[in-house]
Amino acid sequence: MTHVTLNTGDTVTQPRSKVLPGTIEAMQVLLPAGGNLGNVAAMFSAFRVEITKDSGAAAFTVYRGREPIVLNVVCWDAAASAASWASIEHTYLRLAEVGQNHLLGVALPERPATTPWLGTVLSPFIGTLIRDDILWLGDFEHCLAVALSEAK
Repeated sequence: MTHVTLNTGDTVTQPRSKVLPGTIEAMQVLLPAGGNLGNVAAMFSAFRVEITKDSGAAAFTVYRGREPIVLNVVCWDAAASAASWASIEHTYLRLAEVGQNHLLGVALPERPATTPWLGTVLSPFIGTLIRDDILWLGDFEHCLAVALSEAK
């Protein structure tokens, strides 16, 4: 899966094999309508995720308390790719409109040429997290994106 962070332009390829056995099954509790990350592991009880699933794609936002930390779109169907990318791109550009320029990269990244892909936008509240929380967040985003794409 290609993971693009729109704020920074960072793009990484994350193989399915990076997801540890049992992780997708543990994520199932989150999939129907979103939920509280504390359901996955008690150490993440300060966080929650909201998920909206559509045909070929899904959007999910991770919150710490009431503040959105990261906004994501995962797309696994080429037919939904252009519209899904437009959605996450709109979120990214909306930050510029409300004066969050310190989060914006130099140039808007291109949509990945193939699916599956995961697009992430960091909110200003990302700065309220400690380093350990930021580290697990990237792994969580990838694992949830894989779970969503495989749940089809």
